Amino acid sequence: TSFNVLVANSSYPHAGTDHAYLGVNNSSSQTLDSAAVTIPSAATTATLSFWVSVVTNETVSTAYDKLVVQLVNSSGTLLTTLATLSNLDKTASAGAYVQKSYSVLGYKGQTVKVRFKATNGTSYTTTFRVDDVSLKTD
Repeated sequence: TSFNVLVANSSYPHAGTDHAYLGVNNSSSQTLDSAAVTIPSAATTATLSFWVSVVTNETVSTAYDKLVVQLVNSSGTLLTTLATLSNLDKTASAGAYVQKSYSVLGYKGQTVKVRFKATNGTSYTTTFRVDDVSLKTD
């Protein structure tokens, strides 16, 4: 599933020329859903992986700005929250990415979407770049 729909031909993708760019504006909320995909009921592994870069102007040790990674069903109802990243997870630079991986095997046989939801406080900006998202099964 590709999330390369928000920013095209931009600086600092993990690979290629595009990436999703969330949390840009202060006091904002942005949500990005993937296309629906069915996790095979016979799967013995199912792993969601993506690369993320977190750049922040926050200077305190409080998680003011967040990126929530969720699994929702095809109608958008929340199934689970896989992770919450924040300004405290900052990377060395905009071009520095870390890979995150989560098992979603518990949802085999279901049609799901991956949802990224970024929220920013009102003081300082944090940007979350997301790239190379995949949901792989055996």
